[in-house]
Amino acid sequence: MNLLLCFLFVLSVSSVLAQRDSLRPATHEVEVEDLLKRKGEIDEFEDIAIITTSRTNEQKSSKAPGTIVVITAEQIQRRGYTSLMELLQDIPNVRVDNLVDPRWNNNILIRGIVGANGSANDKFILLIDGVRANSPTNDIIPIVENYPVHLAKQVEIVFGPASALYGADAFAGVINIITKTADDIRRSEVTAIGGMYGYAFGNLQMGRRINEDLSYTFSAQYHYDKQPQLSKFYPEEYKNLEQNLQSGTFNTIFGPQTANVSPYYSQTPLQSYAMHGNVRYKNLSFTLFRNEAINPSTIAQTPDNVVYNRGAFFGHNVTMGNLIFQKNINKWQLTSFLIGSHYWLNPESNFRNVYSGLRPAYKFSNGLMLKAEQLASYTLNSVINFSGGITYEYFNSVPRGHDLEYALSNRKQRAVIIGSIYPLNPAGIEVPIPFIEYSNIGGFLQTQITPIEKLAITLGSRYDVNSRYGASLNPRAGIVFEINKYLNTKLLYGSAFLAPSPLFAFEQFGSFVSFDNGANYVSFFFRLPNPDLKPQTIQTFESSTSFNNGKNFRANFNAFYSISEGLFNYGPDFLNGNRYNGQFLGYPVNFIEVAINSERQFSYGGSLDLEYRWNISNNQRLNTYASVSYVNGKVTSKDNSNQEILINLAGISPWIVKTGFELELSRLTFSPRLIWLNEQYTYAVSQRENGTVRQKISGYALLNLHLNYRVSNYFNVFLQGRNLLDQRYYSLNLGASPETAIQGAAGAEFGNGAPQNPLRLMAGLNVKF
Repeated sequence: MNLLLCFLFVLSVSSVLAQRDSLRPATHEVEVEDLLKRKGEIDEFEDIAIITTSRTNEQKSSKAPGTIVVITAEQIQRRGYTSLMELLQDIPNVRVDNLVDPRWNNNILIRGIVGANGSANDKFILLIDGVRANSPTNDIIPIVENYPVHLAKQVEIVFGPASALYGADAFAGVINIITKTADDIRRSEVTAIGGMYGYAFGNLQMGRRINEDLSYTFSAQYHYDKQPQLSKFYPEEYKNLEQNLQSGTFNTIFGPQTANVSPYYSQTPLQSYAMHGNVRYKNLSFTLFRNEAINPSTIAQTPDNVVYNRGAFFGHNVTMGNLIFQKNINKWQLTSFLIGSHYWLNPESNFRNVYSGLRPAYKFSNGLMLKAEQLASYTLNSVINFSGGITYEYFNSVPRGHDLEYALSNRKQRAVIIGSIYPLNPAGIEVPIPFIEYSNIGGFLQTQITPIEKLAITLGSRYDVNSRYGASLNPRAGIVFEINKYLNTKLLYGSAFLAPSPLFAFEQFGSFVSFDNGANYVSFFFRLPNPDLKPQTIQTFESSTSFNNGKNFRANFNAFYSISEGLFNYGPDFLNGNRYNGQFLGYPVNFIEVAINSERQFSYGGSLDLEYRWNISNNQRLNTYASVSYVNGKVTSKDNSNQEILINLAGISPWIVKTGFELELSRLTFSPRLIWLNEQYTYAVSQRENGTVRQKISGYALLNLHLNYRVSNYFNVFLQGRNLLDQRYYSLNLGASPETAIQGAAGAEFGNGAPQNPLRLMAGLNVKF
């Protein structure tokens, strides 16, 4: 109700501004004219122009050297997407696992590429108008309602490695949110949604052209989700929840532990917000973007090993600002960037689980990037175009480190390892907070040649030198051939590198115990930094064939084969340089592990995408779409005798089917969407077939719906349904291991997969003014 009242206040104030805007000529008439024009063209598939595959010039998606999916503002509206996660759920060759990780909530896998720690959100870069908007130092953050899809003119998703253009971390693909300009926003717009289990959501967008030279846009979005109490829907998984909280005694994987806890269940809600503002003056553009996402740090963990009380959460925040100047001089097109970006982990972020003695264990982390970049494009003639750029980046980072006794507000405070305070050492064991500084210089050059009208050839490469992990060269090549006006084909090669982020290279945690009240300490386990970790690399070969009949049907088939090397994993320190010699801070440690480059991966697959549009009558239309995706492959590992073996990929469902339709019946739009996954391959290895296959959990079918009624051109009401089949289904968490329990931190997680939300209904309204 408070959120709705805030929006009504904004609505009343902005309506006054809208009256002033109405003095501008032909607003209503232009909107109606554009609406009729749009209805007349809706049956024809437009060859949408994109910029992500070039960075300097727009290209038609059919001609661009990449495997591309574009979701337009109209599709976002008709399908009712409120988050980037929800949008990506419907994209071919993308798998979304929600509520699977206590650190960052969800995993978004592109073409089956995932990390040893179950991370996938760091395998691609996320851009807003071509500028990186995820963590600048590639800390892993949730992708939920913290990105402004409501402000998107279109979302460009480019599959495959793209370091030849973007440098580090464009490993599995690039997601670029192209925002609306003031000219695209004819009227200010507000949306408010409320739903089951304490769900509240709202956003606002507005824009105005002040004069020929000056314009602005602004948007804000807020999301609060109390979440269903999953113990009521999965009683077997949560059978000890209330008993543990009321007694204060937990039967953990390490035996009974007691804790001072609230006797009542109180899960931390999911929360997020995003704010985006842009001012354009002639050729100069200034953008400020800020977001935050908060998720419970109890996600996917069993009630015997974690305290389900409010206050156990992780909060991730990104603030990004950029200044962009564009200038065309004869055949030259110049674009200059100045960018600053800051990542911040809320210092109250903490775990409260079996590894912290069921007490809050606080985490501290932040990262900064300052970047200057100059891009240039030169059109020699109608056949040859050159583009290139040079980049300088400065980074500093405090990587997420030890489990701490107290929350820190800055890195200069005294950091104490949790559980190290004893009578003979009341101050505990202090640990240093690492501060990493490094820089990167990179440059790329690309040429696009069109020797004949139907043939386009792209050749390019980028070279980067990083002061922390060295140099990297990443070439790129593509051939696009138009067989006829309906059919074209692409042959592509790309390479990329995933930088060893400070999070992965310098992550450290563990605990000490004293058997003599703090006179001496010993540890059973620590993970400690490996500053010599090198980048992962990937090479991908792919092809695609597209058919478009020029009116109402199109189909695309693509296939890929990728080779990844130097994949990050963990190994014992004594076999990987013995940097720590069995000690940390002068105390003995039974086992120390470090991050290493140890694996190779071979992956392959593809997808078939179909779309058909039917103009039933003047105001009745049907748009249907369907995709079938396949991904599989092998990754190298070591068996008990230290011999290399090949194992199935982890974190995948080989077959995924996604389908839906958008039915417009005059004022009513009906948009159901179905996602089906076959069996899911866990991160744990089965003992069958000599340990070369993954354990598996069942797949699922997920039906979502958006139903919209247009009361007028300026007012809509709608209903949304998620998991309409009310399935009790499970997604892949790191600890999923139905055959045998796994070791390590994931051993405290659900072995049969992470339970997912039941059926949820939401209702909302959208007002333009």
